[in-house]
Amino acid sequence: MTDRTVPRDVVPLLFASMAIFVVTVVMGILNGTDLVELPHGALLAHVHSGTLGWITLSIFAAAAWIFGAAAMPRLLRDGSIVAVILYVAAFWADVAEIRPVAGVLMLAAIVWFALWVFRVRAARQLTVPGLSILLASVNLVIGGFLGVVLGLAHAGLFELSAEIAGAHPAMMVVGYLILAGVAMDEELVGGEGTHA
Repeated sequence: MTDRTVPRDVVPLLFASMAIFVVTVVMGILNGTDLVELPHGALLAHVHSGTLGWITLSIFAAAAWIFGAAAMPRLLRDGSIVAVILYVAAFWADVAEIRPVAGVLMLAAIVWFALWVFRVRAARQLTVPGLSILLASVNLVIGGFLGVVLGLAHAGLFELSAEIAGAHPAMMVVGYLILAGVAMDEELVGGEGTHA
C-alpha cells in the first residue's frame, strides 16, 4: 500500500479550495431556495467559483500529489490561488470590462500549470492518472482560452457565434472535469502501476 499522507506543499491549494467551496455552496443554497435574489454577477461568480474555483484548485492539488508536490513551483501554487480569487471577484463585480483582464490572469496560471504538468510528466513513466491529468490540462487551456474570447465578446470588442460561445462550457465540463476526475479516481482507487 502506498503512503496516502497529504504532501505539505498541497495543503494551501486544498485549504483555498475548501474556502471557495463554502462560498460556492452558500451562493448555491441562497439561489436555489430563493431566499435571496442574487444579481447576475453573483450567479456568474457562483458558476466560476465552482468550475474554475474550488474544483480547479483541487485538481491542481491532485496533480501536484500525483506528480510530486515538491516539483510544483510555489509561485504557481500561490499565484493560482490569487488568480482564482481575483477571477471570482471579477464576476461578482459584474463589470464586463474587467472580466477579460481577470480571465487572462487566470489563463496565465492555467497555461503555466499545463506546462508544468508536461515538464514533470516527461521525467516519469506514463500512468493512467498521469495521462488523464495531462489531457485534462490541455482541455483546460483550450476551455480557458475560449472563456477569455467569450469575455472579450461580452465586453463588446467583437461578435461571437453561438457555436464558439457554446464550446467554452463544453470544454470545461466534458473535456476537462471528466478527465481530471478519471485521474483522481484512478490514482486513489485504481491499482498501482496502472500504465497507459
